[in-house]
Amino acid sequence: MSFSDKVEIPSLELTVITVTDEGNFDEHDDRPFVKDLLKKHSKTIKSVQKIIIADENIGKKLYNSEKHDDIWILRYVLTHKSKAKAAAKAALKTIKFRDEMKLDEEYGDIRNRSMNYGWYREPDNGEPDVEPLPSWELYESFCRKNACVVTQPDPDRGIIVYCNVGLVDMNGMMESMTEEQMKHWIIFTNEAIYQVLDEVTRRTGRLTKIIKILDFAKVSILGFNRTYVKRDAAIGKATEDFFPQMLGTFCIANAPFWLSAFWKAVRPFFPRRFAEKVDFLPSNATKNLHKPMQRYVSEANLVKQYGGKNGQWPPPSVSASLMAEVSATKVLTDNGW
Repeated sequence: MSFSDKVEIPSLELTVITVTDEGNFDEHDDRPFVKDLLKKHSKTIKSVQKIIIADENIGKKLYNSEKHDDIWILRYVLTHKSKAKAAAKAALKTIKFRDEMKLDEEYGDIRNRSMNYGWYREPDNGEPDVEPLPSWELYESFCRKNACVVTQPDPDRGIIVYCNVGLVDMNGMMESMTEEQMKHWIIFTNEAIYQVLDEVTRRTGRLTKIIKILDFAKVSILGFNRTYVKRDAAIGKATEDFFPQMLGTFCIANAPFWLSAFWKAVRPFFPRRFAEKVDFLPSNATKNLHKPMQRYVSEANLVKQYGGKNGQWPPPSVSASLMAEVSATKVLTDNGW
């Protein structure tokens, strides 16, 4: 596939819209309103801002009032439970990291490059002709068909990631993918997702997060690579400050009998904030909707194999949905509508 003619998605003006009509949303959608959070944490946000601006090594050189606005700081304040010094430390670390990675200057808006895994080599895979994320093709090479979906069925809510762990070649990945390559892939995957969540948060005025559903139905204890898990945990700890308030919940479906004990053993290796959000779904969740999941996705949009009513599989990637929206807007514009 050639990427010589890259398709770009127009940058969106990110502004906060105060949402007052709660009836526009699913009754189970309890995302907090940004305006309420900003008001509640205003003093701490200002304290964090002052610390950042006063910092000699990072803040004075790299602070940007447009990029590092109150909503950006809010996520750090929430993550660090209104502790200004801890929130500012994490924010400064992120500013430095983003500058070193050139995430803003070189890469910019990469939302439309967030594609599914395990279909790319299939004909008519539904993916648009856009340049993939950095390291995406390497990770994709270890995924079998139907391995992983990154989708946003409702443009006003968060992203859903479905991953069938048994269809990802963890052994091959450990043999052929360095820790730095894996970290690179995770960073850019999270960056693309984070940009989508930030846009939705600002446009709807509600703090929006991601839900991840990992299916272990086809995973045996012999085929489960412990080195992969430990590496993933280490990268998670190294990067946890860079994408605050991104993960809503991490659901484990069809867990085999041994996984609970394994999780207890490896849990200390993972960031505490991540570990607290891991939820083992009940055995009947694949047929009957697990009610807590409705905080992040409606029953209508959740796929049937996890208790929802959406019969489409695979659902379109974030990239496909965004590019379809761009195409539809272009048609309307071209016709003078």
